[in-house]
Amino acid sequence: MFENAFNSIMGSDLAAFNYTGNDRKIEGMYKGRPRNTIPDGVFDLVRDNYYSLIVGAYEIPTPFPKDSRRYPGVQFAEVKAMDGTLYTSSNQGQLAAMINSMHTNSGVNRFGGQFIIGTTSDTFISPSIYTLGASFGNSAINIVHLKSQYRMISGAMQVRFSQGWFGTTSAAYIK
Repeated sequence: MFENAFNSIMGSDLAAFNYTGNDRKIEGMYKGRPRNTIPDGVFDLVRDNYYSLIVGAYEIPTPFPKDSRRYPGVQFAEVKAMDGTLYTSSNQGQLAAMINSMHTNSGVNRFGGQFIIGTTSDTFISPSIYTLGASFGNSAINIVHLKSQYRMISGAMQVRFSQGWFGTTSAAYIK
């Protein structure tokens, strides 16, 4: 149920990026060995190229894209309903394998990407996961940690996810 609520919320909030729940296996690597895994969700990477104005020696970008390039299903999301800390080694290297697999895509390899981890409120992400995402230099993979919040409304559980104090997602109901 927790995964379904997360996928419902992300499907709404990331509709422009074609977010969908996933059951497709991906090839990854963990500690130099193949590690296949299945991300809970996938979404597109969209790269916009903007027009610029040349003013003297300065090139000023405009808010008008001249073209866009879409890389379908190359960014991943994972849901963990657990307490404690997630490490690169958690679940036999599942998260590390997903991050490494994302980076093998030409779009993510060139422009970077986002890996979303949705968890219960008492779960922490170890620095090793953030370090792995950042280790790809200019094409770093940004790790986004969304923590769940629950409340009961008329006998149904409302779930939403937040990132820090200000970033809150839409909500889903679990009966």
